[in-house]
Amino acid sequence: MRRFALVGLIFATAACGSARPSLAPQLPTPPPSFVVVTPPSGPPGNASLPIDSAAPPSAGPTATPAPSYAPLHAAPDLENLIALEVGGARLSTSSATGADALTGRPSVAEYAGRVGATSAVDVTVASAVDPNGNVGLTILAVRVVGAGGHDPVAAFVAVIAAAGEDWSTESLNGRNVAHGEAGQYAYASGDVLFVLAASDDVLAQEALGKLP
Repeated sequence: MRRFALVGLIFATAACGSARPSLAPQLPTPPPSFVVVTPPSGPPGNASLPIDSAAPPSAGPTATPAPSYAPLHAAPDLENLIALEVGGARLSTSSATGADALTGRPSVAEYAGRVGATSAVDVTVASAVDPNGNVGLTILAVRVVGAGGHDPVAAFVAVIAAAGEDWSTESLNGRNVAHGEAGQYAYASGDVLFVLAASDDVLAQEALGKLP
């Protein structure tokens, strides 16, 4: 089962067939200055969580080592929303705004366009992972100026549908939540969309209960 492939597709691959406006043409072409790190494999049963993983390729015997890109902390307030302790681990966060937030994420740009963004400066993205890779959980928070006047979850589901996948929506603890394959959830609070990918539903439910 492609447990986590869909979340990677949403945030790292352009959605196809959509007529909605996209911010992607405004993106710069240099290598990304912001990297959401995919946690290394943990104990058996943990899966990698490929949300916008953009780590440089490993160097071969004759290859020139690729430059490293340090995580940014451009939006500490957004990071604070997802700086949780889940499964006994304190998650490590990073964030970027504007073009840095959208580089390599055309589907985030697609989502942002659906909820009213008109420029890259309207978008901020933060991510959280266990830096030690022991807890199979990744959280992505996408804040778009003015998104609260729309329906972020419906816009998110529309991006998924344009990519050929379907998530169901349900009410969970009084929240309108989109639920994908096992361990994948999305919901919104104000102008922030939260997307979770977890190695099991227990972690996902714990994280959801601690998000705002």
